[in-house]
Amino acid sequence: KEYKKRQVEIDKHMEDMRNRSSGEWHERTKAAGDIMMATARSHNSKIAAENDFRVARWKQEAEKMEARLSAQKEEKALSAREHGMRQRARTQKFFDNKQMLDEAKESGKHSEACETQQRLDELTRAKAAFERDLGQMTREEFNSMSKLEELKWQHAVKKSPVPVVRSDLGSAKIPLPSAP
Repeated sequence: KEYKKRQVEIDKHMEDMRNRSSGEWHERTKAAGDIMMATARSHNSKIAAENDFRVARWKQEAEKMEARLSAQKEEKALSAREHGMRQRARTQKFFDNKQMLDEAKESGKHSEACETQQRLDELTRAKAAFERDLGQMTREEFNSMSKLEELKWQHAVKKSPVPVVRSDLGSAKIPLPSAP
């Protein structure tokens, strides 16, 4: 009887121990699960925060890109408008000049202006030819001078208050300036 009592008592203690250890195990398991869930929630919230940050950054970059593209479009449109205005001004100037030319042709002033311009061009060509011929004659005259005439000419150039042309000294009729 005592043995049975003892056995019942031991069984009761064993049952209590099992229940206690089972409860502790459940508590430990629950605590570990809670820790894991907290870690997972923290990890998930961190991932969600990173995703939100990325999405916000992408939206910002998209807005910046849209702003940049719209600014470029506006700049391009402005440039095109300015180019169009310049082109219209050139075209208008061309047509104004053409109209003035047509009016001058009709009134006869154009032919007078053309003749005047042609005369001016002829005079300019004649002057250039004369200067070229004069330079050639002066070179020839200087090359044909005797040594004495060349020295006289150099002396006159150094002493003369006014510029002396070489052809002036070629003839004997022109006296050289006397030294003081």
